[in-house]
Amino acid sequence: MLNEKNNRILGGALMIGGTAIGAGMLGLPIKNGPTGFPLAILSLFSVYLFMLASIFLYFENVLYMNDQSANLISMTKARLNKPLQYLTWLSYSIIHFSAIWAYISAGGDIISSFLSSQLLLEAPEWQCSIAFAVVFGSLTFAHISIIDLINRLFMIGLFFSFALLFVNITPMVQLEYLSTVNFNKYLIIGIPVTVASYTSHIVIPSLRDYFNNDIKSLTTSIVIGAFLPFLFYAVWEFLILGMIPTSGDNSIAFISSQAKPLVALLSIISTSNYTRVLLVLFQIFALVTSFFGLSLSLRDFFRDGLQLDQSFRSRAIASAIVLLPPLVLALIYPDGFKKAINYIGSFATICFVIVPVIMSWKARYVDYVETEVKLPGGKISLIIMAILGTLVMLTGLLFPDG
Repeated sequence: MLNEKNNRILGGALMIGGTAIGAGMLGLPIKNGPTGFPLAILSLFSVYLFMLASIFLYFENVLYMNDQSANLISMTKARLNKPLQYLTWLSYSIIHFSAIWAYISAGGDIISSFLSSQLLLEAPEWQCSIAFAVVFGSLTFAHISIIDLINRLFMIGLFFSFALLFVNITPMVQLEYLSTVNFNKYLIIGIPVTVASYTSHIVIPSLRDYFNNDIKSLTTSIVIGAFLPFLFYAVWEFLILGMIPTSGDNSIAFISSQAKPLVALLSIISTSNYTRVLLVLFQIFALVTSFFGLSLSLRDFFRDGLQLDQSFRSRAIASAIVLLPPLVLALIYPDGFKKAINYIGSFATICFVIVPVIMSWKARYVDYVETEVKLPGGKISLIIMAILGTLVMLTGLLFPDG
C-alpha cells in the first residue's frame, strides 16, 4: 500500500504523463511515420531529451514565484515586459484552445465512426463532439483532487487497452516494415508535432499547489511522468509502423494525406471487431487523459488572470471559458484534429522553451533570484535551448501542412 507521499508522487506522474499522451500518441505515426521506424525512434528520443530539459527550465520558473498557486500569467508579469507578456498569453491560449479543439473533434470522429460501424447507429460527428465535450468537459469543474482520481482510472484504462493492443497486434508486425529508412521531409516537419507530444509543462503550476510545495516529491513526479510518453510513443510506433508500410496504398503516407487521419488509421489497422474495440478504447483514453490536463491548466490560467478564487462558481466560470470556444470550433471545422495539431508545436515552443529561457535569464542574471531547482549548464544551456526552440517554432509555422 502506498503511503500518502508516494501516492501523491504517483498521481502527479500520471497527471504529467497523461497530459502529454494524447494527440501526440495518435498524431505521431501520421507525422513522422513516413520516415520509417529507425528515424522515427531517433526523432522521438532526441526530442524527449530536449523537452525534458525544457520542462525543468519551466519548473525552475514556477519555483521563482513565492505564491505556490501562481500560473503563467503571474510568472510572465514578474519577469517580462508587456509585449512579451501578451505574446506569451496569446501563445498559451492558442496551444490549449487548439489542442482541446483537436481532442473534441477527434473524439467526435472516433465515436461517430465506431457507432456507425459496430452498432449501426448513425450519429453525426457534431453530435458526438458535443457529447464528448459535455461528458468529459463537465469533469473539469471539479477540484484537482477529484480530477486526479478520475485521471488515474482513465490512465489505468489507457495502460490496459494499450497492453491488450500490444498482445493483439504484435504477431502482425513485419520486420521488413520496421527496417525501412526514408530520408524525406517528414524527418523535419514531424519535429513540431513531436515537441507538442511531450508538452506536459502546462500542469506543473497546478501540481505545485497540489503537492503543497513539496519540491523533492514533485521533481520525482516530473522525472517519472516525463519518461512515460517516450515509452508509450516508442512502443506505439513499433506497432503501427510494423503493421503498415511507409508508402504506397493504405500506407502511413496515405493516411497522413487524409482529412480524417485517425478514422483512416482505425479503418486500416482494425483486423477484427476485437481489435477495433480496443483501438477505440485506447484512442478515447489517450484523448481524455490529455484533455483533463489541458483543460485543468487552461482553467487555472484564466482563474489566475481573472483573479478568481477556488470556489465552485469561479471554477465553473473559468471552465466555461475553456470549453465553449473549442467546442464551437469543432462544430464549424470538424476536421480540426489535422488542422490544429499542425500549429500546437510552434506555439508550445514559444511558451515552454523560448519564453522560459528569457525568464530564467532575467531571474538568474538580472534579478539574481535563487531557487533549489535549476536547469544545469548556465548561460550556454539557455542559449542552446533558445536556438533549438527558435528552429522548431519556425519549422512549425513555415511548414504547417507538411
